Amino acid sequence: MTLKDKVALVVGTSPNIGGGIAEGLAEAGAAIAAVDVRAENAADCADYINRTGGRAIGVAADARSTPSAMSPPRTSAQSSAARTSTMA
Repeated sequence: MTLKDKVALVVGTSPNIGGGIAEGLAEAGAAIAAVDVRAENAADCADYINRTGGRAIGVAADARSTPSAMSPPRTSAQSSAARTSTMA
């Protein structure tokens, strides 16, 4: 199966099941939007996919919450910058 030119939205991208699903879809050619309530999970999933030749963004959002789902997404680049600034 090829998913070239397709986009997959994967909600719940912890390092377990959701992250594995996102990785499998990326291996099949899909671009991935990795969404998780924990910004670190979304960013780590997207970073791994990008490092291994795929295309992905990480988005921190709580899909159970209408305000969170309706607000502008926080991407993996923003999440990484936020983590870096809090470590200093």
